[in-house]
Amino acid sequence: MLKRVYPKFAGNTSPGTVQISVGAQDYVEGPITWQGPFTFNINQDRYIDCLISGRYLALKIEEQGNLPWALTGYVLDIDEVSRI
Repeated sequence: MLKRVYPKFAGNTSPGTVQISVGAQDYVEGPITWQGPFTFNINQDRYIDCLISGRYLALKIEEQGNLPWALTGYVLDIDEVSRI
């Protein structure tokens, strides 16, 4: 179960707001269930809270402006629900 996402950004981030969605699916060819988008202020926020579970996880980051930024990494706060 995915509980939090800690994205790491670099670049010109002033003002830097992005929309982050998290998704999960149980099978490779199965549908992705999405949560969000969550508004994330690059200069202020450290993480987004979410609660989603599945075998495969997805992360989607979108922005509305023309700001140069780069995602340099992220940390996922995950609890193992069960082993298959």
